[in-house]
Amino acid sequence: MIAGAMIESSGRYRLRTWLRRNLPSIVSARIPKGPKDCGNHEWYRQDADHDACYHCVTGRRRRGPVGTPSPRIAERL
Repeated sequence: MIAGAMIESSGRYRLRTWLRRNLPSIVSARIPKGPKDCGNHEWYRQDADHDACYHCVTGRRRRGPVGTPSPRIAERL
């Protein structure tokens, strides 16, 4: 994937994420997540109880039981 095209269409902190994913771990460890809310979270399982955003530090949410919608989704139901 070409980094320039990806960054233009994806939003804040996507360059940092791209660099962390594509550089060797010894280099990518020196590229931190963004300190502010990225505004477009992409989640991964951080531990048994929490999900975290790939792009920013502020993106963190508590996991519910399997099949339970997140509080934001439950509000819409």
